[in-house]
Parts: sequence; C-alpha cells; structure tokens
Amino acid sequence: CTFGNAIEKISHSITRQQLIYKTQKLKQAQQLFQIYDFK
Repeated sequence: CTFGNAIEKISHSITRQQLIYKTQKLKQAQQLFQIYDFK
C-alpha cells in the first residue's frame, strides 16, 4: 500500500513540475509576443 502511495506522490509531483514548467514557458511566450507586437 505504501509503495503505491509513493508512486502516486512521485507521479503527482512530476505532473505539477510539468504544469509549472508549461506555465512559465507560456508567460515567456506572452512576454515575447508583447515585445514583438507593435500594434
């Protein structure tokens, strides 16, 4: 039971890290678009 919980926690932390990484990339992309958008 504890082994399954450990795997669940690990996979959960991985998905959280991926989410944080993706949101950071999105923010960087938005900043770039704001810089290069001259409208």
